[in-house]
This record gives sequence, structure tokens and C-alpha cells, in this order.
Amino acid sequence: MIFTDRSVLNGPVGCGSSAAVLYMPSNNTDPLIKSYLVGTSLTSEESDTDAILLGIDTLIDKFRDISRKHTVKDVYILSDSASAIKTVDTDWLTHNIIQRLELIFQHLE
Repeated sequence: MIFTDRSVLNGPVGCGSSAAVLYMPSNNTDPLIKSYLVGTSLTSEESDTDAILLGIDTLIDKFRDISRKHTVKDVYILSDSASAIKTVDTDWLTHNIIQRLELIFQHLE
């Protein structure tokens, strides 16, 4: 399971960061926590979307460590932002999101 969240300072547009927590109940290890400063002029939706992408990136990191030891059947990403989920789930992507996805794909190689 991956829990995601974000924070934007000074209202609807401002300095924002995102966080992702990877919890694997069957692994008996501490949760893996990552955070990322997204930018200085962004919306809550952009920061929430980046938190989901950060969660995917965190998952890739963890799978590299455990892929030979465990089989993972299902992964759940939990987000409280319907608009961020819709953004990730559709073809409508902003330039910043495309850049983050390209970095994630490079990470897979």
C-alpha cells in the first residue's frame, strides 16, 4: 500500500511538496517514506499528482530490493485527491507530469 499526500503553502497556489509512504504489511519492515519539494508556484492538484508519481517511484525502488525474494500481486495507491487520480488515469497530462513520468521510466531501465 502506498499512502500519498501533499502540502501547499500560502493558499491555493504556492510552494508545495509531496510525500509517499510505502507500507508492506507482509514484509515486517518499517514503512519507506519519501518526500519531494515539487516547486514554488503550483496548485494543490499538481502537488497531489506529484505525490502519486512519487509513490510509483518509491514502489519501483522497493521492488528492485525485494523482487527476487517476494511475489507482489496487488499494489494500492491511496490518495485523497480525486482530481489527481483523474489526471494520472487519463491522457491529459501537463508538461511537468510528463517530465516526472519520463524520469520514472528511466528509473525502470
